[in-house]
Amino acid sequence: MALSMVFLVFLFQGVFDLGRVYFALVMLNNTASEGSHWAANYPGCIGANNGANSTGGYPWCYYNNSVVGRLINEEQTLDQNNFTKVCTTTLDASGSSNNTTPTNNNTVTVTVTYQHTFVTPFVIMLNGGNSTLNLTASEQEVIRGDWSDKPAIAAKPPSGSITYQGGVNPSPVCP
Repeated sequence: MALSMVFLVFLFQGVFDLGRVYFALVMLNNTASEGSHWAANYPGCIGANNGANSTGGYPWCYYNNSVVGRLINEEQTLDQNNFTKVCTTTLDASGSSNNTTPTNNNTVTVTVTYQHTFVTPFVIMLNGGNSTLNLTASEQEVIRGDWSDKPAIAAKPPSGSITYQGGVNPSPVCP
């Protein structure tokens, strides 16, 4: 009984943590899907610099109307501080990168990277002593809207802030 309990405890720790990883990956796919749907409907909210400024500089793209705002408000179970990268890129019909003027029939791709934290020591040990694992989800949509499509104007941002990132920093350079 003593030997089998040790084995069962380790087995259940692995099942618990890997179940959390799978749950986080499903939620991450859901957030990427919401961001790509929003960007496809309102391409004017696709930010310059591959998503570094997710408002695109337009006042109707603040807060929940930004791509990042849609991502983080879609799924509240993920820790906002663990989002490490949010990239928004567009391709035209020929397949060449077109990040400045997305138009109809082009595609928008939203890629989200999330740093998942393990909680059980056994899984951390199996992961080489690293307590985190980077998860990435990507979703692609055909752009349905155009630059003139604008969502309802969101509430004014706080003083000194022009974007809503909710703790998410999409500043890393995206490929």
